[in-house]
Amino acid sequence: MALLALDPQAAQDIALGTVGGSVVIGLLVLKFVKSLVTKLLLVIVCGVVAVAAFDQRDNVSVCVERARVAIQDGSVAGATCTLFGQTVTVPTLPGSTG
Repeated sequence: MALLALDPQAAQDIALGTVGGSVVIGLLVLKFVKSLVTKLLLVIVCGVVAVAAFDQRDNVSVCVERARVAIQDGSVAGATCTLFGQTVTVPTLPGSTG
């Protein structure tokens, strides 16, 4: 699946799914992995992924809001944001002049 033309809602959903997946994987690690060191390392990795995904989701929300204001003001016809380095296209709002 090419992530080059995601809409903002899909990008936010993907980031939220990544957060949820990280939590589930972290819980599975705690349940099935025996070594304490391995548990700690894997839980830390899952935590970092969850925090990064949540931060990216928040960044997309802020970027989309800025783009919508710019589109409504007529300064741009459309805008793009990024989610983990992939372009998310914010389409022109219905009824806007751009």
